[in-house]
Amino acid sequence: MRKYLEVPEDNLEILQQVKLEQGLRTDSAAMNYIIAEYDRLHKKEKDDDQKLEDFLNKLMNHRVMTRIRFASETAEKNSIYLLDAINTMLQKEQIYDAVPLEMIPSPVIETSKELYKQKLDHFKQQAENRKRKK
Repeated sequence: MRKYLEVPEDNLEILQQVKLEQGLRTDSAAMNYIIAEYDRLHKKEKDDDQKLEDFLNKLMNHRVMTRIRFASETAEKNSIYLLDAINTMLQKEQIYDAVPLEMIPSPVIETSKELYKQKLDHFKQQAENRKRKK
């Protein structure tokens, strides 16, 4: 296919430079080379961007999973400690009847739930503030 293009003078100089550096004989060959190089670099850039995105996703997933694993292990340890402490108190006081939390919650438990909710709200607010700053 034949096309006639208007090319500014400084672009003609670049075309001649490419022709000379690449050992090309025609302006068409130089133009085709430039277009092919642009296409190759553009594809490489997209590929590099994808590789970077994949790497960052893996890194974030690893960090998130590490935090989840740590939180889970900590929660499990704390549960065991609390069960041991409560069992010790029940045995010492010779308490053999259970009172379900849902039926008659202790004021201490209610206070603890409220404090936990406040702490969670505080952390959520901090996270929102960090997102807004970005």
